[in-house]
Amino acid sequence: MPEKTAIQKAKLKPVKIKKKIGKTTSDKITDVIICIVLTFMSLIAIFPLWYTIVASLSNPVLVATGKVILWPKDVTFVGYESLFETKLLWRGYLNTLEYTLVGTFLNLCVTVPCGYALSRKTLPYRNLIFAFFMVPMYFGGGMIATFMVISELGLYNTFWVMVIPHGVTTFNMIICRNYFDSNIPDSLFESATLDGASVTQFFIKFVIPLSKPIIAVLTLYFAIPKWNDYMSGLLYINDSKKQTLQYIIKQLTSTDASSGVVDNLADPEELREAEIKAGIMKYTVIIVGALPLYILYPAVQKYLIGGMMVGAVKE
Repeated sequence: MPEKTAIQKAKLKPVKIKKKIGKTTSDKITDVIICIVLTFMSLIAIFPLWYTIVASLSNPVLVATGKVILWPKDVTFVGYESLFETKLLWRGYLNTLEYTLVGTFLNLCVTVPCGYALSRKTLPYRNLIFAFFMVPMYFGGGMIATFMVISELGLYNTFWVMVIPHGVTTFNMIICRNYFDSNIPDSLFESATLDGASVTQFFIKFVIPLSKPIIAVLTLYFAIPKWNDYMSGLLYINDSKKQTLQYIIKQLTSTDASSGVVDNLADPEELREAEIKAGIMKYTVIIVGALPLYILYPAVQKYLIGGMMVGAVKE
């Protein structure tokens, strides 16, 4: 048996050196300043929403006199009771929900395949097609030209006037194209074609499942403008049964509309009650109108963060 070396005899053990790196005083001060600034900015963003909720539950007289700031006073549900009695508002709610769901689905059906096609370097005349999309992003015909086109196409005062226009948004298409360009390599397509997959099969079975983050982001980007669309209803719809929620909210919260109702009342008690309802309805309809967006954001937050970060850094 060979003799053990001196190192083996000594049974030396490696020495672990622990070095604790702590934050310097300047780092701690910077962290505190950043936390204070972010907290202040968060409060600025949250306070208007919180005040609207508080005002919708408070006596409008106290709200008008500035006695309600952070907490509701003389809690009342008159505004919400009046809201449930307004059938026109719920008709607009249903209309806007239909416009948003159908319009967003159409946007995704057009934007996602278009973005994927433009991300492939094998697409013939790819740069020319991309330039075709870029031109209307910077140049448009204006309101009158758009109105004339919509009228000539027979879309005026129809359901589709809220869905078909703006079916393709160049900015969102560019985001989609960059995502596919960074995350769907050509080698994956080559491997799929070797196994017998066609272009359509590859897009449905591979591209769509791998695109959940960007689809969630685009869904949010498409749904919010459609839900908040006021001008399209004002310009292209003259039937109250087809009007959007935002247009009806504007009519309900309008000072002229409220004063018109109040002027038609002669009884002082009815007059006072109408003024209270008109004042509190302004805050109530805002809460109810924005409620779907409050639900949508947490539902897609996980995908939203992932979709915005993926592709931001090139390897």
